[in-house]
Amino acid sequence: LAQDMHDDIGASLTKISLLSEVARRSLPEPAVADAQISKISKIARELLNNFGELLWATNPKFDSLENFSAYLREYVAGYLESTAVRPHLVFPSRLPHRQLDSDFRRRLFLVVKGAVHNLVKHSAAIEVEVGLRAGDTVLELQASAGLYTQIDGAHRYVPVGQYKIGLIAAEKRPHLTN
Repeated sequence: LAQDMHDDIGASLTKISLLSEVARRSLPEPAVADAQISKISKIARELLNNFGELLWATNPKFDSLENFSAYLREYVAGYLESTAVRPHLVFPSRLPHRQLDSDFRRRLFLVVKGAVHNLVKHSAAIEVEVGLRAGDTVLELQASAGLYTQIDGAHRYVPVGQYKIGLIAAEKRPHLTN
């Protein structure tokens, strides 16, 4: 995590420094300076958002399923707000009380963050559905652009350690599939 923070902050500050210098030299050309300043502003906002995500992910007071659900719902709604994609959020109002360790929460969040980004960027979807469902032994996250048929029946839930997706789950590595 410390390496992620170091890399992210270092790369962003380097970009800000370089863009600031280009903007300073471009002051006689307002259009060029304005473009550089806009890039600086965007990088600074992204850095603040990333830093906020890192702080949330590492703070043990947020290690509950309820908090994860609320944070995820807020993130997805905020992310989709700046796009032409309509969000359809399916989060239960009540969840079982369950603790999630910080590393698991962070990894799960990054999977959903990547999935939503890829749905918006690559699927040409007009609506994206993101949801969470929790049972006694299952935590199910869904992110869909509605372009594929939903799988029901015997193969909807694959036991950990069986078949391709179950083996991936046993290895505790995230996997996205269509």
